[in-house]
Amino acid sequence: MKMSRRRLQEVIRRVIVESGVLGQVGFDGGGEDDILLYHAVHPDSIESIMSMGLLSAKRIIDDPELLYQARGDLGEEGMNDWAEMVREKFEEWPEAVTGTSAFFTLPDFDRMSDDHVIYERGLTMIRINVSQLLRDQPETRLVGVELYPYPSQKHKIRVRDLSLDEVRMYASQEPSELWQHYEEKDNYYAANVPHLFIVTEDGVIPPEYLVF
Repeated sequence: MKMSRRRLQEVIRRVIVESGVLGQVGFDGGGEDDILLYHAVHPDSIESIMSMGLLSAKRIIDDPELLYQARGDLGEEGMNDWAEMVREKFEEWPEAVTGTSAFFTLPDFDRMSDDHVIYERGLTMIRINVSQLLRDQPETRLVGVELYPYPSQKHKIRVRDLSLDEVRMYASQEPSELWQHYEEKDNYYAANVPHLFIVTEDGVIPPEYLVF
């Protein structure tokens, strides 16, 4: 069911602010200066995410049971088509399917039309404590994407690995600044908006690093 912009903003505000979820984290030992990034999920998925964590698309297609759980609603043909699309994407841009996408901040909702994929699918936001994740899994890569608008003289370095300090710099900016070059395109979350992929060794961000 499509959720209106106003309704989705109310849900996100209630979950993240009014409920006091700020500071209520799913792990022990998070610090005040930890960086929390945002990931869009469907509310119906939260229970399984709390149990299994966030799984990359490649991790899902490598396990037939996970594939059925995640995309069984598409029917067998649709599920297989999706898996093949992931395999093809893996060949051309592996980080896009071996990592979990994340926003540096909440989106700039004022720039998004009611047809944006977040509204169309009724998605809400959870947060990822990337600082704690890097402390425990230092081999994790933070791959920045669309770091410069396209076209740009710097378009060849629109995708590159970021340090945690660079992630902190982006996360400290206002959503309106990050989204100033946003272009709305079908099935794209944030075209021409700086964001990143969090790539762990096993394609999983465990639930203890998530804020619900």
